Amino acid sequence: MHRLLILVVFLTMVRSGFGQFLPTNFEWGVSLGNMVYNGNFTPNPDFNSLVSEQGPRFGFFTRYNMHHRVNFGVEVNYGNFHLDDANHGRPERGVQVTTHVFNANAAFELHLLAYRPYKKLRKVYTFSPYFKFGGGINFFSPVMRDYGMIDLGNTALYPYSYASFNVFGGGGLKFRISKKNNLSLEMVIHHANARNMAGITPNPNPSQFSDFYGGAMIHYTWLIF
Repeated sequence: MHRLLILVVFLTMVRSGFGQFLPTNFEWGVSLGNMVYNGNFTPNPDFNSLVSEQGPRFGFFTRYNMHHRVNFGVEVNYGNFHLDDANHGRPERGVQVTTHVFNANAAFELHLLAYRPYKKLRKVYTFSPYFKFGGGINFFSPVMRDYGMIDLGNTALYPYSYASFNVFGGGGLKFRISKKNNLSLEMVIHHANARNMAGITPNPNPSQFSDFYGGAMIHYTWLIF
């Protein structure tokens, strides 16, 4: 009985002590946005091609807020993009591709302002700009909608599903819209560590750069505390 009482008192003190300095909570949420691509297929994309070839993107995530300026979590996303030779000065070849992308990443956010309005801390804001970075596993599957006139002697095709390790970075602005809900507007770019996301590359591939993808996202979250 004495040991149980000592344990309860100890845990209460630890919780109270850390609670003064490290306000914590979990949150989970949903994401919706777009996905655009830049890589071997699109060496010099313009605004019109990015808009016409973008696809939808959505996801789910959970985060742990260890401090009013730092959180980390896990997120999973699915999206796709559509590529067309006609948008990149190659109408005679006529290749059209849709690539499906799924990723699972660890993500970290750094708030530029103290963002814990439900806690009575000094200089706490109901909004904050933030930086975001992380990385994880990346799965993608290019699907040829039209093979066009491909010169197989100078072209390598990748019509299957593939995996790579992606890293990403970006930032945004988040708002507290109620006691337990947040809204974030974000832009992120992923470095895919792959050169075949479009399903087709020159053979041999002279590019020294990996494919990139990214876009804008809206996140809506529910907090648990």
